[in-house]
Amino acid sequence: MDRSGIFKIGQGTIRLNNPFDTFRRRNKKKDGDEANQNNPIEIPMVEHSNQSQQQQQQKPIEEKPPISGYTVEQNIKLIFDLYQTPEDRSQRIVRWINSVPSTDVEILQALPKGPTRDAVVVAVRRRDFLGVLLHAITVLFFLASVTLQHSVTNGFMMSQAIESALVTSQDANGNTFMDIDSWEDLANYLQVTLVPTFSKNVSYSGAPFDEEQSKYLNYDNRIVGAVRFRQQRVTDHSCKLSTQAKTITNVCYSSIYDSETKDTSPFGPPDDPTRYVYQSHTDTGNSNAVGYSGKVYKGGGYITDIPLDSNFSSAVNTLIQDEWWGRGTRVIIITANFFNVELDNRAAVLNLVLEMNPAGVVQPWYQIKTYRLDLYFTKLDFIRFALEIIFLILYIAEVFLWLYQFRLELYSKGKFVFKAFLTHWYDPWSVVTLFYLGLLTTVIIMYLYFYSLEGKDFSLNSTSYIPELERFSSVALDYFNVAAVTILVCALRTFKFLTHNNKLFVMWAVLHKARVDLIGLAITFFVLMLGFMISDILFVLILSLLFYFLSP
Repeated sequence: MDRSGIFKIGQGTIRLNNPFDTFRRRNKKKDGDEANQNNPIEIPMVEHSNQSQQQQQQKPIEEKPPISGYTVEQNIKLIFDLYQTPEDRSQRIVRWINSVPSTDVEILQALPKGPTRDAVVVAVRRRDFLGVLLHAITVLFFLASVTLQHSVTNGFMMSQAIESALVTSQDANGNTFMDIDSWEDLANYLQVTLVPTFSKNVSYSGAPFDEEQSKYLNYDNRIVGAVRFRQQRVTDHSCKLSTQAKTITNVCYSSIYDSETKDTSPFGPPDDPTRYVYQSHTDTGNSNAVGYSGKVYKGGGYITDIPLDSNFSSAVNTLIQDEWWGRGTRVIIITANFFNVELDNRAAVLNLVLEMNPAGVVQPWYQIKTYRLDLYFTKLDFIRFALEIIFLILYIAEVFLWLYQFRLELYSKGKFVFKAFLTHWYDPWSVVTLFYLGLLTTVIIMYLYFYSLEGKDFSLNSTSYIPELERFSSVALDYFNVAAVTILVCALRTFKFLTHNNKLFVMWAVLHKARVDLIGLAITFFVLMLGFMISDILFVLILSLLFYFLSP
């Protein structure tokens, strides 16, 4: 019998309680370590035959550690006690990692340096090589497909043309759309900037335009359909009045536009009091719009469509003379659609959003959304189509690989393990992988939905507003936003494979051990930044009040 407690008799071995182990266990017990140290592992005697010797080497591999309830370190110690060669130890540990893939980092951290750990690292790298390669190629093809479909350069050029004509264009006083802050400024913008832009009748040389040429913005961007003016109003009794306020007036317009305060009754000038009628978002077909305050306005409201003809200027002046907006108006949204043939049949939607608060201040905001109507008609598009097919195949392969690994975690010896199911969701990389695959699925569904939308065969000579173009732009914008988030998650998931490099593995092991401290540091940083934000707001408020009292 040696110091490890192994008593050898011929070809068999017996594991006995070693007095040195007993002494060490007593000392550890005094220190509070109760981790199953008093349960010696017993291996029965076997017969002196080659067949029985092979059974002795194979049987523990199927029925011994990892033991449920033991820590990773305790299970590794049991494996080292049961198996004497690095090959047998690494074989058992690799089977353990394959059955619970989410614990590979923790197991590699607990393994001591030596041939066993080296063999396990090689096996894990071989196992994960397919996952690393598949992930890298999938991300590459996904980036190529989204980038070629979006065509950032063409979208930027079209957005810049619309922005320079209607947003950053200055009037005689040097004011732009973003300088609007009163009702008078809004009326001046409509008459001085908007009307001349949409009813331009002469070229830069002074030559007159015909009817078709006057419908182009900057000579290349075709204005499609009518320009839509939409507003949302609140009723004159939508807020509560105090007793003192009731002695002055019975009229009160709420600052919040919602289902309880919105006004749906018709209004108009004295000679036609029902000229402007409210329509729901299902009737208008408009998509949601976002204002300067971040509030989302649904598609309903009071609609006025003005076609691009010789009466465009007089129709806008009629809105101003009818006092189309007033105290009850909370937002005005002006929407126009554009189409450019030279930029790969690209369409664009401009939303000019003007929020009006109860103090009489106008807060302007705008949004330009560009997208392609025809996705497959150039040679580059068909190359992108081939890339998309390859990406779809890689995506299916990634889903099947994840399902296979997930099944390994859930089943042990053919039986479902509910505890393993819960443990799977505690592992952050499992959650990141599921989120990543979910985003890829969402991107594919949204792309197919956009491609299947009807209404793309519109007429460029239509004189009515085409709400389908606005709906296309909203779906395209949501698609690219989800695709951008997916790319970020792809980059985050790449960190999972840092364990395949020895130096990076050390860094990742340190981060893994310090994860609780890092979360605490992030929370502390957020609280400090929140305090600075609040103090900055208070400082600005106090400073503004100070200037107010010091002003003559």
